Amino acid sequence: MTTAITGNSAHSNVFTTLLRIGNQNFTYRVYRYKGKIHQFAYRFVRCSETATELTQLVFVRLWKYKHTVDATKDFNAFLLTITRNLVYKEFQRKAKANAYENELANQEHIYDPVASFMDLQDYRNLAEKAMESLAPQSKKVFKLSREEGASYERISNELNISKIPSTVTWQNH
Repeated sequence: MTTAITGNSAHSNVFTTLLRIGNQNFTYRVYRYKGKIHQFAYRFVRCSETATELTQLVFVRLWKYKHTVDATKDFNAFLLTITRNLVYKEFQRKAKANAYENELANQEHIYDPVASFMDLQDYRNLAEKAMESLAPQSKKVFKLSREEGASYERISNELNISKIPSTVTWQNH
């Protein structure tokens, strides 16, 4: 025995009755109107699970605020307004969740001083190992060039090698 939800006074009386009586009639009304509410919510969210959750929330709100509702208003409009408001809140929640996820994804690429310090230490250790494998003369050239910032001329004078930069560079490899 299901009738469509319309804005006539008979449905206002249904709502008034719903407000006056307890759980059993409320449960009956939930089953009577849940399909329409679910369809209305689904048109917006396009997800059956979300529409079902919103439908349940509509009836939770109805039960929670049943004593503060104006029974002279259209019951159909009242339920659909609750549904619409919950759909909007769901959209806002999803937008915030997406923004948070995007922000979190962007933060993965943000400078991390601890990781950068660890990378620097790793590179220094690798450079030291590479220096240890150099010939003694090449090691001297590298230290003078890279660590002390010596010019090619100074390096060639100190080590008595050719002043041609390629010789200094070759000694460096």
